[in-house]
Amino acid sequence: MLRSSNQRSYVCWRCLSSRPSSLLATSAAAPRPSLRQPRFSATTWPISSKSSQNRGLASHRNDRHAKVQFPFQGNYSRIRDQLRLWESEHPLILPAFDPTPDNPFAPVNTLAERRGKYQNIIAEQPDIAPLFDGGELVDFGDSVPGLQPGDLVELSSDSARIPLLAICLGHVDGFDHFYTDNGKWFAARDIYTRFVVKKFILDPGELRAVIDAIPSTVGEEKLLGELASLNVGPTRNLGESLRTRMLEFQETARHHNQVYSESLNRASTLAGPVEKLMTLEEIAHALLPAAVAKKSPVGSGDGSSAFAPSLLYSVHRSISIYHDLVFRPLHQSDRLYHNHLYAVASEQDTRVIHDVEDTFRRAYEGPEGGQLQEQGAAHDIASRFQVFVQRAQQAIDKSRRSREWYSGGMLGPARKSLSTSAFRWSPDDMKYITFLRLWAASGQIPRQSRLHWVGAAILRATQRYTQAEYLDCATGWTFLQEIGWTHPWDLPARHTLRLPGVAVHGSEAETTAAKEQKLGPDLLASIRTDLKGTTVYCIDSDKAQDIDDGVSLEHTEKKGEYWINIHVADPASRIAPDTPLGKEAAAKSQTTYLAGYIEPMFTAEVVRANFSLAPGRPSLTFSARVNEVGEILEYKTTPHVLEDVVYMTPEDAAVAAGGDAASGSPFSVPSTSFEVGQPPASPTSPARKMTKPEELSEQQVTDIKTLNRLAKALQDVRIRNGCIPIFTPQPRAEVSLEHTTTEVLPNGFVHCTGDPYIRIAYEESTGSPLVSSLMQLAGNIAAKWCADRAVPIPYRAQQLADQNAERLQNFTQKVLYPKLLAGEYPTVDEMRNFRNLSGAFSLSVRPTSVASMGMDMYTKSTSPLRRYADLLVHWQIEAALLEESLRASSETADQSPKRKTKKHSLLPFSREALKENILPHLLLRERFSKRLANAHGNKTWILQALARAWRFGEGKEKLPETFRFTVQKIEYGNRLWGHIDWFEVECQVPVRGLEGVVNTTTEVKMGDEFIVKLTDVNVYSGYAVAQALRRAEPRT
Repeated sequence: MLRSSNQRSYVCWRCLSSRPSSLLATSAAAPRPSLRQPRFSATTWPISSKSSQNRGLASHRNDRHAKVQFPFQGNYSRIRDQLRLWESEHPLILPAFDPTPDNPFAPVNTLAERRGKYQNIIAEQPDIAPLFDGGELVDFGDSVPGLQPGDLVELSSDSARIPLLAICLGHVDGFDHFYTDNGKWFAARDIYTRFVVKKFILDPGELRAVIDAIPSTVGEEKLLGELASLNVGPTRNLGESLRTRMLEFQETARHHNQVYSESLNRASTLAGPVEKLMTLEEIAHALLPAAVAKKSPVGSGDGSSAFAPSLLYSVHRSISIYHDLVFRPLHQSDRLYHNHLYAVASEQDTRVIHDVEDTFRRAYEGPEGGQLQEQGAAHDIASRFQVFVQRAQQAIDKSRRSREWYSGGMLGPARKSLSTSAFRWSPDDMKYITFLRLWAASGQIPRQSRLHWVGAAILRATQRYTQAEYLDCATGWTFLQEIGWTHPWDLPARHTLRLPGVAVHGSEAETTAAKEQKLGPDLLASIRTDLKGTTVYCIDSDKAQDIDDGVSLEHTEKKGEYWINIHVADPASRIAPDTPLGKEAAAKSQTTYLAGYIEPMFTAEVVRANFSLAPGRPSLTFSARVNEVGEILEYKTTPHVLEDVVYMTPEDAAVAAGGDAASGSPFSVPSTSFEVGQPPASPTSPARKMTKPEELSEQQVTDIKTLNRLAKALQDVRIRNGCIPIFTPQPRAEVSLEHTTTEVLPNGFVHCTGDPYIRIAYEESTGSPLVSSLMQLAGNIAAKWCADRAVPIPYRAQQLADQNAERLQNFTQKVLYPKLLAGEYPTVDEMRNFRNLSGAFSLSVRPTSVASMGMDMYTKSTSPLRRYADLLVHWQIEAALLEESLRASSETADQSPKRKTKKHSLLPFSREALKENILPHLLLRERFSKRLANAHGNKTWILQALARAWRFGEGKEKLPETFRFTVQKIEYGNRLWGHIDWFEVECQVPVRGLEGVVNTTTEVKMGDEFIVKLTDVNVYSGYAVAQALRRAEPRT
């Protein structure tokens, strides 16, 4: 251990920050300001000897010649001086690694990292999310179930900067097994990776000796970890060939870095006027010489890259280490693509981060122990910072006269309304606010970054967060709320999951232009026909604003056979991809149905007014001739104009079909609900005239019953093919902002009154498959129609499910589906096993089967007003229809190979453009939007309601004193993860919260249940914290 001349041990500031604050007072050399909050007396505050609340800005401006200091100048650390002295006295002892800039793979700080037990590479927040989301399978694209034996991965975490390379050995008994580049075997459930090389080891024989040496014990994670730490398992000699391959890969990557160091060093120049989204391959193309790219087969569709994997890894490591403030890896990228995605910060944002860091570094490391010079620019910087602090204090104090600050990452309910007043934030003030936004809201600063102390120092300077245990991002988020940068009820996920090109506050120029955009002519007008005499049933909520689909029935001459028509809104016929409206849709990817913050994909009213289904509106119709047993006999795609449209709710349609509005699910949907806030004054009136079952004609009732019967037959066929038969009910938050007001102030900040009304209940679905089954039929028809013509579109795919088809079918038919049909919830291990077998959804330019839907191929095509992928499919189909019309020839009946491969020259998107440039971006944007609305956003609203009830006593009904906690993940020696029996809120029980109940976490097993009481609700981090009182009695 390093020691100073007075024999005191050096301790890094990260370690010291986690110790009790009393250490700061006894330490000979205090560290850089820590995240854990020390207690400073008022006399150490450099701005004034009086309370900053009682001092105006004018008095400060008049005090131009006072000694100006930054926060904590009295605790300035001379650690660097002492380290330089130590280095001069011990010149030959240190270099354990090469820290030179020539080696981008060198560890950044070995003292602050953990490498021995792999704690830094296991996902820090376990994957305990539900398997289902409403009527769909959760798209778990950020996990790693796509890994197969022989794949090479970089193992890391958000809080670690030292990666390991490892080769996947396979998935056994719920655990992924790996062999690392340092000759170690280990197993874990939740692995986090930012880089994958598929099929790194092609010959399974190379893995056999190592796999055979894995201990056969089927145990818990702790046992496997202990076996790995004791070097039980594959020896170094057995894995030497694998280790050699990994080291050669690393060495090749290092060589690439040396050869192209000049090109890689300018990676920060990719930060432009606005932020953007780039794949790793696009970054490589932008930085490396054009001649470096190797040629790959055009249209291969296998995800092959134009660059060697080692070269891509060199680029990845370089931007991760040296340019991590510019490039933010987006974790939800598809593991089956080589195109890992990054959000590239704007030049302005990166300049702000560097400027603020430089200001604070010069303050703390200045020649006078943190005290800036009294004259010149340095004095002015400190003076301006003090002015910012005073303005921030005034804004915070005003906020707290209305709302209580809460350490759980939110503000309390409004106690009273305050008058509107806009604080005059100067450009210098906005630099510090922007830094805090990037740190606490946007996630631009990585968790392992050196810059967290700067955010903590700014917060500490305000002297308003002395009750916070940590001055972390959660505290920074509440600071932004208190000064009015965002709403006091805002959701952090709206900012952390925001992607480049989509604004959270206000509208961007492109969106504004889109609102004013005029529509083009109908490109399919010459081939569009009127649907005279056909009733189209649009079945959706009476609150829905955009109606994109409806169904109709057409009888054939043969008894028992019918044409089912799915009519879909047709904006693609008058909106081109390269118009402002088309670009707006591409940036947003889909309408975000986040409670309280619904953001439509199209903001222009002209789109809804011309394309939401209604009489006289255009449609693109997907039709299938089917029989009573669910066989698809024929299919076609045609453009129409609707005439007779009937609007119904799903509940009323189920009644008309002969059932009732109640769910047909075998699961017992809890009837409990919970509310906080003032309910809306009156129910929202329907957006259109809704038809009740009793208002239908006899023929219309017969048609709906027939459609429902055929939909059920189609669903039965898919279930026999492996489709998930039923979905578990999930809690959903309903939010109303009716009793809130938001005034946008001249400076862009907001003044808010009131509080959201939040109602939590389990969502119910009808037992009728009428809507969901027929919408899936439309997607199947669209995919088949395009596949027949070799028209490239974004096909939905589950590539891993194809590889594991036999094992997946065996597991679902014997384990998972019988449980679901019996109304039993799958265990965490069963959910994880299903995910590892089925893998994540991906997008492909080639048709492939979708196991969880029981289909040979599928694409989404029924919501072009709400999903960009559907709009893209319509553009491709309509271009093909138009071209076929111009040729005066139909290709539907001719299925010859020559006909199937015939090119369509008018397609707006080529196969290569889709595969390389569009699908990776589209998949990521879809996932982020859906996660925001259905996962993170919904969970945050539920946690806000819990915090308002638990911390502030809101709610019509009193919260239970205790809850039943079910263990779903065990971090041995640290904490338990799981959920409580209150709307399945995610919860952790730290090891100290188990005292008196169990001796150690080794006594706890997955699925164990405890009676607990809450000790905290952390809205920002997304979970509750509890203390165990006793073990729960077995359920009866």
